[in-house]
Amino acid sequence: MGRDILEAHYRACLYAGVEICGTNAEVMPSQWEFQIGPCVGVNAGDHIWMARFLLHRVAEDFGVVVSFDPKPMPGNWNGSGAHTNFSTKAMRRPDIGLKCLAPAVTESQDKSSGTLMNHNLSADADFKVFLLAFCEISPKDISK
Repeated sequence: MGRDILEAHYRACLYAGVEICGTNAEVMPSQWEFQIGPCVGVNAGDHIWMARFLLHRVAEDFGVVVSFDPKPMPGNWNGSGAHTNFSTKAMRRPDIGLKCLAPAVTESQDKSSGTLMNHNLSADADFKVFLLAFCEISPKDISK
């Protein structure tokens, strides 16, 4: 049934004009991923929200519910976690792509600690689980 839902969702996104560009199965049974993009700036957010809305509607047709839980089952499951990939046109160029990545990584590292400190981790257990993941991101020590 999972692949049927995946295909129906993909087609619904295409029909609705959502910039969907790929899908794949994940490591957990019945866990699937879809990719949005490429999109410019905040348009990515609009396409993600619409794709999520459509996924809920498609799931209703199949008599199932959707969970966007970053870790739907306890454990250290590689690849099983919410993640977002960003790039620029320059980063995707074979001749200069790697040179463009280093400054972006440095800049995001400089800002990540401040962003995390503004998030209420005690009220958001899902986000805490995501930060403690060892497969998707560099784990953050949130005990301080």
